Amino acid sequence: MDHAAGVDPAILRRLGGRGLGDGRLGERRRVDDAGNHDRRDDGTPHPFDARRERGTCATANIRYPWHVRRVGRVARWCILLAVASVVIVYVGDDLTVRYRLTRHDPGDPFDQITVYTGAVLKNGKTEIFYDSPQSETCVRALFPHAGATPCWYLRKHNIKVIGS
Repeated sequence: MDHAAGVDPAILRRLGGRGLGDGRLGERRRVDDAGNHDRRDDGTPHPFDARRERGTCATANIRYPWHVRRVGRVARWCILLAVASVVIVYVGDDLTVRYRLTRHDPGDPFDQITVYTGAVLKNGKTEIFYDSPQSETCVRALFPHAGATPCWYLRKHNIKVIGS
């Protein structure tokens, strides 16, 4: 035990030489059941307590436990990985459409889908007008390109409802 500082050297080694509290060696703060820091050992309030009471610092320099920090880090990496994968797939899809445009095959990246018009009646049913089909251009890709809707989406939604 280091009598000059009043702190066990093993504790100081575990803390990496940082000491305890806000810089004063040997300072310990009590924590109640809710996790709120109370006062210093000498009875004076901690500087963060005054800011918490004024409402300017709701989370007064809180350092979360390692497992909470790891969950946050993993969540950030998962979000970053998801966004990066969507961007990579979109860029690959766009490059594929551009390549198929340069091959000059007739209508290669683009296709025509028959779309019907429908109207919602007063009783809630939809009437589809099969007598006036329209042709709409779509692109054979995962995402929309060159202002055209993907064909897989247009095949699923081939009825345009008017008035809804």
